[in-house]
Amino acid sequence: MVKDIKEGVLNRISIDEITDLLRRWVSIPSRNPPGEERNLALAIAEQLKNWGFEVELHEALPNRPNVIAYLRGEVGKPRLIF
Repeated sequence: MVKDIKEGVLNRISIDEITDLLRRWVSIPSRNPPGEERNLALAIAEQLKNWGFEVELHEALPNRPNVIAYLRGEVGKPRLIF
């Protein structure tokens, strides 16, 4: 069963799409210092929303938000938190 789930997940992953996504994110200036990660956090939040996640940004420090994402499951089903 676990093997089937793993294969199902891996079959949905496009290496080209992941490479393009990471290339775009790495190109966004987010060097620390000065600690200006806002634009990268916004790009990550936008992608997560496109994937169906509910997204919140929590401003830890100015221009340094944390991205919090939720993907709602079904009531009574197991949950994964990390």
